[in-house]
Formats: sequence, structure tokens, C-alpha cells
Amino acid sequence: MTIYFAPTGSGIGDVIVCLPACNWLTEHSTEPVFLVARGPRQVNLSSVIPGLAGEVREPDLTQHMKPGDRLINLRDHPLQKYHDWFSEEFQTAYPNFRITEILSVICRDFNIPADLSEIRPFKYSVDERSRGKVILIPGTTVKAKMIQPSVWLNLY
Repeated sequence: MTIYFAPTGSGIGDVIVCLPACNWLTEHSTEPVFLVARGPRQVNLSSVIPGLAGEVREPDLTQHMKPGDRLINLRDHPLQKYHDWFSEEFQTAYPNFRITEILSVICRDFNIPADLSEIRPFKYSVDERSRGKVILIPGTTVKAKMIQPSVWLNLY
């Protein structure tokens, strides 16, 4: 039996915020756990997450799954499927809910008692060219998370 873990979205940030759940699965499961890469930014992330057996691109998932395998699809939850987290309706129904509170509910409903307050860094190696420097790598595909040009100009 194999466990396939699909984070809430298709970006690197989605994997980062879901890491505690992924880590809990790799530490508490006897079965191999594979990351389901939902988009191009998630391809090869399994190499920097200790404990994962590898990854499968989402379009190829059905070819890999066998009877008895388990898909944990964090997107397949009412808080993901039926709500826009940035909407006024969501903020009214779930006041002061942040991503960690949302994921706590999702993980609880998937029987993953992960500690969402502890996010471990990816495995990495230091590139000497970055020593002593501050490096910003902005990027998002969600307009609500984009930084306005005036903020960038002030930062500059």
C-alpha cells in the first residue's frame, strides 16, 4: 500500500504550509508516502523533503495508484472546495482564521494530528554567492497575494 499526499494547491507555498501534515505522515506511516505534484513549481520538491519516497505528477496519478493505495487530497475538503478564503463571507463565517487554522481543520478531518505551528525548512545547501546578502524571491499566481508596485518602490 502507498500513500499519495496532495497539498492544498499547486505552488511551493502550498507545500510549505502543508509540510507539517506531510512530515507527520512520513514519520507515522509504515507505507511509503509520495508527494502529488500539482503543478510545475512542485516538481522535484520531494528531493528536499526528508522521508518522502518520491513524487508523482498529478496528471499521472491514476496510472500509479493501485488497489489499496490511499490518496490524501487536502484540496478535497469543504473548506477548500466550497469557500474562497479571501471572501467577506468566509471571513464572516470563520473570523480570524488564518492558513494554519484552516489546515488544522482540514488535517483533523483527514485524521492527521500534525502540529501546524512547526514548519521545518526544506533540505538545502548554502550557495556562497548568497552569503551576507538578503535575497527576495517573490512570486504568486493569486492576485490577492500580490504586492503592489508602490510597496516594491518603497522597498527599493
